[in-house]
Amino acid sequence: MSSLAVLPVKVPPIGVLILAASSANLGLSILSPVITTLRDDFSASADRAQLVLSAFMLSVAISQLISGSLSDRFGRKRVLLGGSVIFIIGGIGALLSTTIDMLIGFRILQGAGAAACMTMGRVIVNDVYQGTEAARKLSIVSSAQAIVPALGFAFGGVIAEFIGWRGSIGIMVMGALLIAVMSFLFIDESRRGDPVLFRPASLIAAYLALLKTPGVMFHGLTSGLAVGMFFAMGGVMPYEFDRMGIGPLEYGLFFAMTSVGYILGNFINGLLVGRVGVVRMAYIGSLLTVLVPLLMLAGGLTGLLTPLWLSFLCFCFGVCNGLVIANAMICSMRAAGSNSGAGTGLLGAMQMLFGGVAGSAIIALGGANHFSVTATGLLIMALCAALSSFLAPNSR
Repeated sequence: MSSLAVLPVKVPPIGVLILAASSANLGLSILSPVITTLRDDFSASADRAQLVLSAFMLSVAISQLISGSLSDRFGRKRVLLGGSVIFIIGGIGALLSTTIDMLIGFRILQGAGAAACMTMGRVIVNDVYQGTEAARKLSIVSSAQAIVPALGFAFGGVIAEFIGWRGSIGIMVMGALLIAVMSFLFIDESRRGDPVLFRPASLIAAYLALLKTPGVMFHGLTSGLAVGMFFAMGGVMPYEFDRMGIGPLEYGLFFAMTSVGYILGNFINGLLVGRVGVVRMAYIGSLLTVLVPLLMLAGGLTGLLTPLWLSFLCFCFGVCNGLVIANAMICSMRAAGSNSGAGTGLLGAMQMLFGGVAGSAIIALGGANHFSVTATGLLIMALCAALSSFLAPNSR
């Protein structure tokens, strides 16, 4: 038996888990406000500039599938430290990039490192807490990590105004370095039981088994679509605010209300989840989420949409997400059983995959020029999330 299997499980500082779980949020939120500036600096098309965000998200999605299973074999701490180092190296490369293609390449490397950090931050919560307590702790992590995009969107615009987009990437590098140092000092190994051998055939078999598990898939799709909507919004909303005459500085402050709403939603969830139940709370939140893109679409079609109104709707979306994400994630990870690391990787992959694909698809279909395309895309995702939550075991 591996020594990792017999080490006592020590509850890690929640702040370190928040840092690790926030890695992907940091990699996206601080760069989102400057995407139009970056596009102009490189004289790139909107589609090409969008890849700076979408390629990162797709890299995070794919890499989580591997990092989750690697942690089942080698332990959570080793994968967390390795991921933070890759995140740092990718950030330095992105900082020194001289072409849009070079930047996209290093953003892919950044995504691979961020994936490992984010997955470990979540799965360690699943390792050391049980039942509704795990849902509460993950809700705390989710709520606190929402501060990262709130600050990222707000200060990303400020940094862009005075330093430029390279300053935003410099902040990412410092954040990755902080994750590495804090994880080395304060995280103990939390994986329990014998290590799961890492073989390609076993990996494929594990994911096939997860894909056949209704609890994993339906709850995972609910959470994945909810998070994917947030990341898609982070990629496409700059263009709508830009059409309204809102620059990077003001956009960061307006869109940061999404994260403020998410914090409030997680607070409400913490108060109610013990009485309502984890599964039912996710279902209620997913139904409420549908209303937000409906109102966005109505406002866009009637010409009544203003920056303040759109910012308020983003806030409402954040509140609804706070009721959905942590609860659906816990249900999905629990249903994964002994393959919780792989299950967490699959869950995170779905979240980033939906965000990356949806953001690029919306831009490709004209979302950069027509807000109705953006709102319709978000509405389709919200409806699919509500349907998935409805079909999840014990949701009603």
